[in-house]
Amino acid sequence: MGESKDLACGYLDHANLRIATLSDTHPIWSLLSEDYVKQAEVHHCSVSNMAPALQDKVHGTIMKIENHHHELTEVFEPCAPENRLGFRLMDRFMAQVSFNDFKINMENEALSVTNRKIELDALIDELKDNKHAVYCGTDASLPANIRHQAALAYLIYRQGDVVHRARYIAGRVTAPDAELYAIRAATVKACSLPNVNNITLFTDSIASARRAVNPSVHSG
Repeated sequence: MGESKDLACGYLDHANLRIATLSDTHPIWSLLSEDYVKQAEVHHCSVSNMAPALQDKVHGTIMKIENHHHELTEVFEPCAPENRLGFRLMDRFMAQVSFNDFKINMENEALSVTNRKIELDALIDELKDNKHAVYCGTDASLPANIRHQAALAYLIYRQGDVVHRARYIAGRVTAPDAELYAIRAATVKACSLPNVNNITLFTDSIASARRAVNPSVHSG
């Protein structure tokens, strides 16, 4: 019960700090003190207009944000330059990035999985014959005990040989965050290898793979 309560509190804290992903004119800013109001118009019921004694008696999401917002050190830009239409990675290089989704046919699960294995084996054989291609396997693990940290690892192959491997501690994050970290780490390393013009990534988290090329504000 204690671990469940800690986990719930952790998710609640993360939810409160998501205010950092909102635009500078979002109405929630208007309810905070002048230190955090940004470009929003101050509301007459905002923290700014509360006496200190009253602030101590008020509890809720707004006060949690007010008291803990300073703990957030990462900078978020909802309108970041790389997220402008026409400038996003997928806007400019859509033809160079593709996703190979797989959904099991529940009516014939065994055959569906077998055919998928044949397809992937053929893809790997093709990549092995390409001296300018690398293929990466990524994965992340989230411990059952929330007091432990998530871990991730990746392997990079070239013509059948492992050319690089690494593992990292991701911290106390969610599984999608750890998967995204693994994908990013593998991609960055693969891009640094010489004479590479084809990078293939194998992951069991296609959603995190899509986030890797999504410049909008999101978890991870």
